[in-house]
Amino acid sequence: MTMTWRKSSFSDPDNCVEIRSDLHAIRDTKHPQVILSVGDSTFGRLVKFVQAERGSGLLP
Repeated sequence: MTMTWRKSSFSDPDNCVEIRSDLHAIRDTKHPQVILSVGDSTFGRLVKFVQAERGSGLLP
C-alpha cells in the first residue's frame, strides 16, 4: 500500500513539513528520505504542542 504525504498549509516552499496520510510519520520536504515515525499519542501531543505555541506567539 502506497502512502501519500500532505504538506503543511503553514509551510513556505523552502521550509516544509509533510505528514503521511496515516498520521504515523513526519518528514522534511528537503530531506524526504529521513522519516520520523510516530504513534497516535505522540502525534496528538505534537499537534497540541504546536497549537499551544502558536497561541503563545512563539510560532508564526
